[in-house]
Amino acid sequence: KDYTEASWKLYNDRPYRQDDQPLVDQRIGEGHAVRGVYVYSAMTDMAGMLNDAKYNAAIDAIWQDVYSKRAYVTGGLGSVGGTEAFGDAYQLPNRTAYTETCASVGAVLWNHRMFLKSGASKYLDAFEQTLYNGLLSGVSVKGDTFFYQNPLEAAAGVGLDEAGRDSQQGRFAGAVAADQADALARGDRQL
Repeated sequence: KDYTEASWKLYNDRPYRQDDQPLVDQRIGEGHAVRGVYVYSAMTDMAGMLNDAKYNAAIDAIWQDVYSKRAYVTGGLGSVGGTEAFGDAYQLPNRTAYTETCASVGAVLWNHRMFLKSGASKYLDAFEQTLYNGLLSGVSVKGDTFFYQNPLEAAAGVGLDEAGRDSQQGRFAGAVAADQADALARGDRQL
């Protein structure tokens, strides 16, 4: 197969794959957000297990970059929907925020590892922020359905069915999952 044809362009984009330079030389969060947080989790493990100064410097710089320039107030990561990627610094649109639930899962795991490595409370703050606002918002109350994408803003009536529920599979239509909103509308306070 010819992997140089146009349809493979994205997959040959080395920064998108986080392999454009050695891991210890990376300093910013870039590329596919889910793959990124899992690579960063592994880098954190390496930094901690080996007590390697280069891995420590790299992962600390990447974390600082991600959480000061590329994370939403919910802890969600990945602002570019078409590529499920980190955007440029401060590129954090509300309506088109991708903030994939899978990236939140990875961010929770990464922040836990960063805390175990250093003991610094800022990592638990990011862990908690993401867990309660970026991860749980993407899971139904029953835990059997998930939202893939979690934008922070929805236009009134856009993507809603006649009953006012989210009609687009895999989309998040507000601050509360549709089944949670239905339960609240019924007066069911035991979510």
